[in-house]
Order: sequence, then C-alpha cells, then structure tokens
Amino acid sequence: MITINGLTKRQVKMLDKMWAIDSYEEYMEWKSTLCYAQKQQCETLEELVTLAENDVVDDVTEAKSLIEKVMKL
Repeated sequence: MITINGLTKRQVKMLDKMWAIDSYEEYMEWKSTLCYAQKQQCETLEELVTLAENDVVDDVTEAKSLIEKVMKL
C-alpha cells in the first residue's frame, strides 16, 4: 500500500481515477483526453507514486522539492 500525505482532494480524485483504469492502453487513452494542466498534474502524480513506491518520499512536501530539483537539471 502506498501512502502519500499532503495531496489535495482534486489530486486524490485523479489518483483514484488513475488506479481504477484496467490497462496501460486504457490509461494512455484516458490521459490523452486531459487538457494540458490536467496532464501535467497527472504526470506529477505519476512521479509522486514512483517516489513513494521506492520509499523516497511519503509526504508531498518532500516530493515537490525533489521534483523541482529534477526539473532544473
């Protein structure tokens, strides 16, 4: 089980939708329907999940800092 603290209700709702999709193809199809801002949010959440899975972060505050550092590289 992955726990990420500090998410907004909108982010939790998007993650719930992401988890509910059954296949990679369906996921990519759904993702392609998102507007630019939603797609960026989705990709940020993907990164947060990856970081949480690898026990790098469990709080969004840490993750935001890490993502900002990576984006500057």
